[in-house]
Amino acid sequence: MKRLLLGAVVTIAALSACGGAGDAEPTTVTITKPAPAPVTVTDAQPVEVVTEVTPPSCLKALDAAEVVADDSAEFGQIVVDMTEALPDAITAAFNHDVAGIEAATAAQQRINTRLDNLVDQVKPHVAEFNSQADDCRASAP
Repeated sequence: MKRLLLGAVVTIAALSACGGAGDAEPTTVTITKPAPAPVTVTDAQPVEVVTEVTPPSCLKALDAAEVVADDSAEFGQIVVDMTEALPDAITAAFNHDVAGIEAATAAQQRINTRLDNLVDQVKPHVAEFNSQADDCRASAP
C-alpha cells in the first residue's frame, strides 16, 4: 500500500513538473489517505486456571517412604557388621575354639537384636506406605 501511494505521489509530482514548466502558477495536488480498515473487537473469553492438588494420601505415602528410605542406611550397616563378624565365627569353628565361637555367637546375637529392632521400627511405616499408596493410586484420574 505504501509503494502504491509513493508511486502515485512521484508520478503526480513528475507530471506536475512537466506540465507546469511553462505556467507561472504552481499546481496543487491533494492526496487523500484511504480510510482505515474496519477492526472487529470481541470480548475475551475468561481463561480457566487449573490448579492441581496432590491428594493427602499421596503425601502421606511419600512421608512413610522417606522414613523407610532413611532406615535403609541402618540396614546397610547391619549387613556390613554381619559380614565383618563372619570370618571370626568361621575361624573359631574351624579351630574348634569354643571361646571364639561363643564370642562370635554373642556378636551375632547383638547384630540380630539390632536387626529385629529395625524391622519393628520399619514395619508400621511400610504398612502406612502400602495403605496410602493404594489410596493415592485410587484417587488418580
